[in-house]
Amino acid sequence: MAPQEDSTPDGGTTSGRHPHEAVAAALTAALADHVMTPAALSWEAAVQPWNSAIHQRPIAVVTPHGVAELREVLSIARDGGVTVNTQPSGHGASGDLQGTILVRPTAFDALEIDTERRVARIGAGVLWGTVARALKGTGLVAAFGSNPTTSVIGYLLAGGLSVFSRAQGLSVRSLRAVELLTADGRLRWVDDSDGDLIWALRGAGGA
Repeated sequence: MAPQEDSTPDGGTTSGRHPHEAVAAALTAALADHVMTPAALSWEAAVQPWNSAIHQRPIAVVTPHGVAELREVLSIARDGGVTVNTQPSGHGASGDLQGTILVRPTAFDALEIDTERRVARIGAGVLWGTVARALKGTGLVAAFGSNPTTSVIGYLLAGGLSVFSRAQGLSVRSLRAVELLTADGRLRWVDDSDGDLIWALRGAGGA
């Protein structure tokens, strides 16, 4: 049995290692180059959100490549007693994220557009500018806002207010389904058959 470590007033242990260092080390061991810690030279650029007035200080920044790596992040977060925050493009940031693993889902960049059905399947890392370029020449337009660097998923799950809203309502009304990894690591396809969950993803009836 390994000897127990006593806590210190600053949240570390008598061994001198802060618990967040252990979380960062576990992430690095599991995801290698897809993890950035405060020791990295490009750390400040990696944690900077779109609003430059916000200064974020997460434990690490992770860019997972696939669902398996996302599950690793969730497992390590549970074991380390820390939270996970997802920022596709950094819009909407409002806090310093201390004690949090910051996930940038930029590798989830799949974009499939079915022009006949007028349906798009969009990855969590795709920006509206990418969608707009893909729609060029199709005769279709998506109900997005004025900033091409906003992520599609972040925009939709925040309601989706745009110049089209007076005529079409919030853009989230067009959300048909979500492929979702839940906190317990289950990959789910959520649509109108999951009434409460799809209702929550569409904003839960709030403002």
